[in-house]
Amino acid sequence: MDSDDKILIPITEASSGRSGAPCLHALCDQLIYLSGIDSEKNNVYIKQLKDWCNSPYSNDKIRAVLSYVKKHRIISDLISFELIKADDISKSDKDMVVWRVLGLSLPDAVWKDRDLMNFYSQYYQYSISDRAKGQCYISGREAVVAKTAH
Repeated sequence: MDSDDKILIPITEASSGRSGAPCLHALCDQLIYLSGIDSEKNNVYIKQLKDWCNSPYSNDKIRAVLSYVKKHRIISDLISFELIKADDISKSDKDMVVWRVLGLSLPDAVWKDRDLMNFYSQYYQYSISDRAKGQCYISGREAVVAKTAH
């Protein structure tokens, strides 16, 4: 991957401005959330991914990521493939992890998979559908009211 590549990742309202509390992105996130270094953050990540997998908007790539993360092998795999050094784990915990899922549909890079991004958008709308609704002043239609991060 070229360092100038742009990576689009699915996020939530809460994760877009997180600062401290375990508030994670939907699929791609920092190593600390995915690895089990911090069990609270990892449990929140796994629960959120399970919720997506159990929705009508899941697919095989999302289930493959969940299956892999639940094995808690990411640190040992990164070390064995010499992507990080065992001595550098604490320095790497904020590194962003993005996924490639091989052997299923193309593209294998999840950030380039438009179908997966559409699934996430549908899932997110589904997951917040019970929130308060109000009139959108742009479209004139009823929509879910955004939360404020104050």
